[in-house]
Amino acid sequence: MTKSLKAIVAANVRHARLRLGMTQEELAKRTRLSVRYISKVENDPPDVTLHNLDRIAKGLGVPVAELVSEPKTKLPKPSTKDAESVRHTIRILEAYLDVRE
Repeated sequence: MTKSLKAIVAANVRHARLRLGMTQEELAKRTRLSVRYISKVENDPPDVTLHNLDRIAKGLGVPVAELVSEPKTKLPKPSTKDAESVRHTIRILEAYLDVRE
């Protein structure tokens, strides 16, 4: 069964964000969209404009095509633990870079 485009976009945005260890708040800052809007895109997708889809794709560092394409394989359910581990690693690297400067 083919998923709706809204469901595909929702799953792809959530997966890409969590894969990067990014919170909805961080994505909202990068895109200059509200946290509420990002949450709706991931959970109860509104009609996303091409402009906002482009902003989200840029915020995630992925092409728009990646957000609208049905994955060739089933996306694994991103783990909150994995996302927290990535955030922790980023904090360590940022602290290291601050010390070096």
